[in-house]
Amino acid sequence: MARHSRRLPVFLNLAQIRFPIGAIASIAHRVAGVLLFMALPAVALLLDTSLRTEAGFAAVRDLLSSPFRVAMAALLLWALVPMHAWSWPPRPRSPCFSSGG
Repeated sequence: MARHSRRLPVFLNLAQIRFPIGAIASIAHRVAGVLLFMALPAVALLLDTSLRTEAGFAAVRDLLSSPFRVAMAALLLWALVPMHAWSWPPRPRSPCFSSGG
């Protein structure tokens, strides 16, 4: 059996690859989407707890009393709300793709 004439890489070192800015933005967007998706159950649980009783509201308020946690909650809300606010109202459809009704 003939051996390969060129040397194959042993491992792929991602630290040495220079990604274009579009690739970095795409990867960051995907990671942010996964993190937001994973945070939704916790946000829903906190909202449910805070709306059920006054004691639940006080517990959530005490949980978010740390400046770091407030910053994380603000970052999460900033990521969730504008994503939907900027996509509304929907753009008008192109006449090329209309059903003709």
